[in-house]
Amino acid sequence: MRFPRATRLAVDRKRREGGDAALDEDERAELARLRRESRS
Repeated sequence: MRFPRATRLAVDRKRREGGDAALDEDERAELARLRRESRS
């Protein structure tokens, strides 16, 4: 499964800034929503 471009950009930005590359709560919720939509 490919992740939405906005999610990939957010993770890449966190990595460049030296922050934690893990998704925050809002990003995890968005990802879960997109996964549900893609199954439909």
